[in-house]
Amino acid sequence: PVFLEGVLAAADGTVFVTPLHEGTVYRVWPDGRREPFFHVEAGHGPWNGAWCMVAAADGNGFYLNVNSADPAGHGVWHVDRSGHGRVHAVLPPHTIPNGIARTAAGELLVADSTGCAWRVRGPGQAEVWLRHDWLAARPWIGRFPGANGIQVWNNTAYVTTSDLGLIVAIPIAADGSAGPPRIFAENVGGDDFAIDADGTLYVTTHPFNQVIRIGQDGSRAVIAGPAQGVVGPTAAGLGHDAAGRRLLYVVTDGGMFTLPECEPVPTAAQTPALVRLRLD
Repeated sequence: PVFLEGVLAAADGTVFVTPLHEGTVYRVWPDGRREPFFHVEAGHGPWNGAWCMVAAADGNGFYLNVNSADPAGHGVWHVDRSGHGRVHAVLPPHTIPNGIARTAAGELLVADSTGCAWRVRGPGQAEVWLRHDWLAARPWIGRFPGANGIQVWNNTAYVTTSDLGLIVAIPIAADGSAGPPRIFAENVGGDDFAIDADGTLYVTTHPFNQVIRIGQDGSRAVIAGPAQGVVGPTAAGLGHDAAGRRLLYVVTDGGMFTLPECEPVPTAAQTPALVRLRLD
C-alpha cells in the first residue's frame, strides 16, 4: 500500500506525484515512466513526508508542503525545475501543512489541518491568514482532518474541511488579508480538489471513493468512482494532453484507508494509482 497525497500537472505533460510518507516527489511521464525528482528527509511519524504542491508563479518549479520531524524543515519548500529544493518558509512544529495554493498576487496560502490557513508573502514570511471554527475538526470526536485542500479562484480561497464536510469560501481582500468566510457547500466529504477556470470544483472524497464536480451554482455530479480506478482518491490536478484536450489527474491510496463501517479493500486488491480522466 502507498498513500499518494499530492499531484501537480506540468506544462510539458509530465505529472508530479507525492507518496505521503516517503518524502519523495516523483515525476511521471505521459507514457507512464516515473523517476524520483526530489527527496527530503522528513523523519518518521504519522504526518511526516511530502504533501501537496502548487506551481511557482515564475514557472521555476513548484512549492511543496513538508511535514518534517526537523523544525527547521517543517513548512513550505521551493523545488526548482532542476529538482533542487530549499526551505521557503518555516511553520510552527504543531501545524499540519496540507493543501497549498497561489493567489493572483503570487502569495501562497496553506491549509493547516489543525484549523487555520497560513499566508506566505515571501521567503521566511509566514503568518496566520485565518483561524476559524469552520476550518477545524471536531474536538475529541473528529475522524478526519480540519482544513485540507485549498484553491484560489476569482479572488476567493476555497477550503475543504474534511471532518465537517464543508467547503468554505474566503474572500481575498485587496491587501491580501482574509475577508469574512462563508459556507460554499455542505455535506461534502472532501479531501483535496482542483478548480477550473470557470470556478468548477473537482473534489476528491478519499474513503468515499468518488470524484465530485461542484459548480458555482451549487450543482453536483459524481464524475468518477471505483469503475474508473478511483479508490481512495486524495487529490486532483488539472492538465491537458498533447492534443490540448483537458484532463483531470487524480491520485489514490487504493483503499488503504477505509472507514470502519465500510467494507475494507483487501490488501491484495489495493492499487494506489495516478488516474487520468478526460474532461473534454
